[in-house]
Formats: sequence, structure tokens, C-alpha cells
Amino acid sequence: MQILKVNENDNKDKLKRLNKAAIEDAKKVIELTKKHHKGKKIFDSDFVDYNEEGNLIKLIKLIAKHDTNKLLPSTRNYLNLAESEVFNKLSPEGKALYTELMIKEVYK
Repeated sequence: MQILKVNENDNKDKLKRLNKAAIEDAKKVIELTKKHHKGKKIFDSDFVDYNEEGNLIKLIKLIAKHDTNKLLPSTRNYLNLAESEVFNKLSPEGKALYTELMIKEVYK
């Protein structure tokens, strides 16, 4: 009985850590998308065009590394919200690129 209880507690702790990590990554993604700008500004390096593959892959890696089947529904919803923030700000070409890169990243 004790061994089962220890394993159960370990699993709960692991799931809690997974959910916290997903929340933190979703926060990062949302914060980064605030800096999205289509086309580069010459003197303002704070803005990033996420329609470019090199920039977009950074966001995709933050989103795709989480197994949503192991997340709480609220955490999964928040991660989906972050993904929507990215997707909605992209150009039509950027959306196609996002989809292609996400497939590659998830099925590595």
C-alpha cells in the first residue's frame, strides 16, 4: 500500500511540474507575440517578424514540446490560447509555414 501511495504522489508531482512548465511556456509565447511586427523596423530591434521561419520556430518549440494529453484542461486551454495568438498574427504565408513547422516539430 505504501509503495502505491508513493508512486501516486510522484505522479501527481510530475503532472504538477508538467502543467506549470506548460503555463510558463504559454506566458512566454504570448509575451513574445506582443513584439510581432510584419516587416522589419530599421531602428527598433525589439520587434520581430514571426512570419520568418527562424523566428517562428522559437515559438513553435515552446508550444510543441508539451504533451497536451497530460495537461489539465485549463492548462491545455491556455496553451491553445497562446497558439491562437501566434497563428492569428501571421500572414497567410506565415500560417502555412507555421502549420508545416508544427507538424515537423511534433513528429520529430
